Amino acid sequence: MEAYGGEFTIRSSRPTGTKTELAKIIEGWGDYFLYGFSDAAGRILAAWMLGDLKVFRHWFASQLVKNKGNIPGTECANKDGSSLFRAFRIDALPSNFIKARRQA
Repeated sequence: MEAYGGEFTIRSSRPTGTKTELAKIIEGWGDYFLYGFSDAAGRILAAWMLGDLKVFRHWFASQLVKNKGNIPGTECANKDGSSLFRAFRIDALPSNFIKARRQA
């Protein structure tokens, strides 16, 4: 959790072509985004953040323009090969993206 506490991930591609969470978010699905980490035992939500998807969409679009179509975030693969996801640094987004947060 400490290694990834400053970022969050969203699935961005699947080998099957199934629409991903990132595609749905960009299309306008959802208002808020809850992202969290459990404790080591997997019993409680030890750290979490609630993000405003309207702010994320605006930021994402502005980054596409600013970076000439390059998709923001860092693309990573799941170890099992089931999908790709993008990691986003929380501090790269506008401060009003975070609506509530509990840090471990």
